[in-house]
Amino acid sequence: MPQVVIISFICLIDVFPGLMQTGSIYAYLSKPYYVSLLLRGMIPFMYYNRIGLSLPKVTKFFDDVRCNEGKDLPVGVAGFW
Repeated sequence: MPQVVIISFICLIDVFPGLMQTGSIYAYLSKPYYVSLLLRGMIPFMYYNRIGLSLPKVTKFFDDVRCNEGKDLPVGVAGFW
C-alpha cells in the first residue's frame, strides 16, 4: 500500500469532528466539504484494502504461523472474515 494512502487515512481522524458538528448554520454548510475530504481518503483506502487483496495475505500469514511456530497451538483471529 502506498505511503500516501496510509497518511491520508490517518488524517481522516481530523475530519470527523468537523463532520459531526451541528451547532450553527456554518456547520451545516461546511458538511459537503468534510464529506469530500472523507471520500478523498476513504476511496483509495478501500481500493488498496479490498477483501480480494487483503484476505489472501491474512490467511497466508496465519497458515505460515500455524506451520512454523504454533503447530499445536490454536490461533485466534479477531476482526477478519
